[in-house]
Amino acid sequence: MIGLKESITSKRIAVLGAGTSGMAAVELLLSIGAPSILVSDSGKIAEWKKDFFKRHGVEFEEMGHTNRVFGSELVILSPGINVHKPFIERIKQSGIPIMGELEIGFRFVKGEIFAVTGTNGKSTVVTMLSKMIENSTMAGNIGAPLSKFHSKSGVFVTEVSSFQLMSILDFRPQIALVLNIDQDHLDWHKDLDEYVAAKARIFENQKEGDFLILNYDDPITRSFAKRAKSRVLFFSLKEEVDAFLKGGKIFIRTDEGEVELIHVDELALKGVHNIYNALAASLAASIAGAKLEKIREVLKTMTALPHRVEFVREINGIKFYEDSKATNPHAVKWALQSFKGNIILVLGGEEKYLDYTPLILSVSEKVKLLILFGKNTRSLERTFRGVVDIEKAQSMREVVEIALKRGEAGDTVLFSPGTSSFDMFRNYKERGERFQDEVRRVEI
Repeated sequence: MIGLKESITSKRIAVLGAGTSGMAAVELLLSIGAPSILVSDSGKIAEWKKDFFKRHGVEFEEMGHTNRVFGSELVILSPGINVHKPFIERIKQSGIPIMGELEIGFRFVKGEIFAVTGTNGKSTVVTMLSKMIENSTMAGNIGAPLSKFHSKSGVFVTEVSSFQLMSILDFRPQIALVLNIDQDHLDWHKDLDEYVAAKARIFENQKEGDFLILNYDDPITRSFAKRAKSRVLFFSLKEEVDAFLKGGKIFIRTDEGEVELIHVDELALKGVHNIYNALAASLAASIAGAKLEKIREVLKTMTALPHRVEFVREINGIKFYEDSKATNPHAVKWALQSFKGNIILVLGGEEKYLDYTPLILSVSEKVKLLILFGKNTRSLERTFRGVVDIEKAQSMREVVEIALKRGEAGDTVLFSPGTSSFDMFRNYKERGERFQDEVRRVEI
């Protein structure tokens, strides 16, 4: 197993993927004097990156991985590359060690790692926690890749995905949080069991002195406690565990006893899902030694992150919200709970083969019109036919036009796609920005 700097500096290393994570890994390898680096990308590499590689003696190939990779003694995998791809399987069979960018970043930072995973809420909790802990740095899927902070000290609050966890070896956070688990990324993982197993890897290397924070109300995350070597703490809206809700107030248990933080009405972030997020972040921050007053301050002041039930504009009494970060049905369900009713819901995007039937009750209760948009329109229409009135749009502009035509004062238009964006956009951010642009261009 590749471990210390001295062993890596004598290896021929291939980095698969020239995106943000791949570039961070290359910079790390250059900083420690790796003598032979090959960057291999399945797509086109930007010219400025090629110039960077040439200046630093880094070999590269684009528009597909070739057998040059098999001349390496270590392969570093970018998180977006599916470990089940035939080319990756060939690398495994060849016996060449593979590690993810998260793994190599972990091995070369000098500080503490607090890691957050889950189907939904990761970015919000990482941001909360980083604000609560002074002099901490956000890393991973939010902020910069962990490799970017090689040789730096401090506390790194890191958002980690199932993709990243699939390719860890020794990755070990001192505090690990699993917020919730529901079906997602079934176009990437073999099945739900593999997705759950990947999430569970966040604590597989933890030791007795480490902490694992789990959602007690989620049966899957609660079951992880049986397998943990670390100290397990729970948060819950239903039971008085280590962080809980009682009488509308948020409490955490500390070494000094039960501590009241704030009333939920004081939370800047609204919605049941954000009470869960507040509980998880507050408990982790308390363990990390954050001051209670700082925890309270963040809970009272932190507002929604971009593309997460973000208010865009009101037109003729119709309020438009953009929630492009909702890339699975679980996220849509939480978003719907943020509103009382009269919702025009915009749903659809890439076909991820997810089950949307758990949304039927919420849609039937709160949604007056469902606008379907994207590649999985046909399967969504089968699910919601007879449940709610449905319209279909071919473009983002048509989405907004239908919403304005069918909506009336007092309605809420919620763009919460419930799947990924890759059918039409580069990422959820571009998708959300396009929706916002179309809403803002409307002249009253």
